[in-house]
Amino acid sequence: MNIILKVTEEEVKTAEIVIPDLREWIEHALRNKIRQCLDRLVLEHTDYNPARLTPQQKIDRILPLNLPSRLERDMEELQRGSSKTTGG
Repeated sequence: MNIILKVTEEEVKTAEIVIPDLREWIEHALRNKIRQCLDRLVLEHTDYNPARLTPQQKIDRILPLNLPSRLERDMEELQRGSSKTTGG
């Protein structure tokens, strides 16, 4: 998957005052967030200890569960909320 992030030249110049390689920093931040999400999902939805699993093993245990995406959960919550307010 390719992700495009648009930032202004001024934003890049400002960030580079503190961050020597902005692209590397963004990639690391995203990978770390994914790792944290995988660990949380493994803890919440399996009996495995995420510290004892490789990243691929975590993915192999989570994907077959067919958990809804965050967007799907948010939409479901909105629908439940609107049915409460409309009496349906």
